[in-house]
Order: sequence, then C-alpha cells, then structure tokens
Amino acid sequence: MSKECTFPEDIADAAMLREYIKMMVDELSFSLRKEGRLCACVSLKLRYADFETTTRQVRIPYSGSGIVTGK
Repeated sequence: MSKECTFPEDIADAAMLREYIKMMVDELSFSLRKEGRLCACVSLKLRYADFETTTRQVRIPYSGSGIVTGK
C-alpha cells in the first residue's frame, strides 16, 4: 500500500515538506488500519527539480495494534 503526491511546483521548504509527509502518513495509516493490515517497512522517495530521485527504506517492528471494524 502506498501514498504518492506530485506537486504542481517544486517545494524547497523543508518544514512544508515535513507537513505533507505527515499528512500522507496519517492517510496511509488510516487505510492500513481500515483494512486490518500491518506495516513492517517504510519507504520515502524524493524527486528533485532535475529529476534526480532518492529513495530510502527502513524496516520497523510490525505496527497496527488495533483493527478498525467500521462499527
């Protein structure tokens, strides 16, 4: 499961990018919980103005202590 965003303009403000990433993580976390899924790996891909792409990935302990049942 993933969440991706392409901005209409390049963003160089690190604080603004952190806020977008936090928002995307929240949305993805909600989707994972809603489907009763766990997560053990987090990846982040950044593409710069010159189209150079940097990807970082880290394994984490399985997360997902509760399952949303929709009730």
